[in-house]
Amino acid sequence: HTICNIRTLEATHSAELLQDAQGTGKLDIVCDESILFESQLPKKLFRDLTSVSELALESCKLVKLPEHAFDGLSGLKKLSINTRNSQWSGSVRALEVQQNTMSGLKQLTTLELTDSNIRVIPDGFYCPLNNLQVLNLTRNRIRSTENLGFSGDECSALKEISALDLSWNELRVIPENWAVAKLRRLQHLNLQHNNISELSAETLTGLSALRTLNLSYNHIDQIPSGFFASSKELREIFLQNNELYELPKGVFHQLTQLLELDLSKNLLTSHHINFETFAGLIRLVILNLSHNSLTRLDAKTFKELYFLQQLNLRNNSIGYIDDNTFAPLYNLHELNLAENRLHTLNN
Repeated sequence: HTICNIRTLEATHSAELLQDAQGTGKLDIVCDESILFESQLPKKLFRDLTSVSELALESCKLVKLPEHAFDGLSGLKKLSINTRNSQWSGSVRALEVQQNTMSGLKQLTTLELTDSNIRVIPDGFYCPLNNLQVLNLTRNRIRSTENLGFSGDECSALKEISALDLSWNELRVIPENWAVAKLRRLQHLNLQHNNISELSAETLTGLSALRTLNLSYNHIDQIPSGFFASSKELREIFLQNNELYELPKGVFHQLTQLLELDLSKNLLTSHHINFETFAGLIRLVILNLSHNSLTRLDAKTFKELYFLQQLNLRNNSIGYIDDNTFAPLYNLHELNLAENRLHTLNN
């Protein structure tokens, strides 16, 4: 593992800058975080580094990744670029990538382009990356799903992707027929901390392998009917910190593999949480309904949750609980009813 600490990357740097890294498997190039000067990626910087399987570029204030930027890194499996461009005060300097920036990286399985103010990724950008499995684009400024670089049909590079992180961007709408739905092997989709207020009923159509979906910390006020119908393998759904005030009937019905459901910090009332809401969630282990507006619990609300171990109902306005509401929950370890309006506990 070689760590190369420099002030900034200069266009005049030659491959000699990295001559000590020859033969290394892991290389980190770390620019001085306190220096807010632009870095430039020199041409042919990596030409002799065929042994490197992991490369990280950390805190180098790059505004452009040129075409063929990583030529020579034929054995690279993981590439992480974190420019921290957001630390530049005043102007918003975005990292621009080109269609052929990634050429030659046929072995790459993990690509992380994070915290770099990226706004647009051109279609075709991923074409050289036939083995890509993990794509992390967190903490950028992508506003539209059309700017993810997935729209072109000209290559099969994205067929192997199993994990996609788009958290901490500026996405507003997740439309039907968005290109992510073509990622048939996708298991983990992170969309938390965006500005999403609109979902389509078809958003997850095609994502039949999906295991984890994180839509927390957005502005979603309703989930379309049939939203989860294509993704019956889901194990974890995170919807906390949204503006949900109702749930369509049976929206979770066929999720028989679901283990964790977090609906905390929304606007849900007892009018929309009833005996149908959680029906069929026979493997659910963790259910979080804290910080909502529930006023009562019906005897059948949790009737099929035989495996539930944690139930969090903290900070609602629950004043009435039916007899035997918790009777079906014979695996329950933890029940939180703090900060509600309960006055009496019957035997």
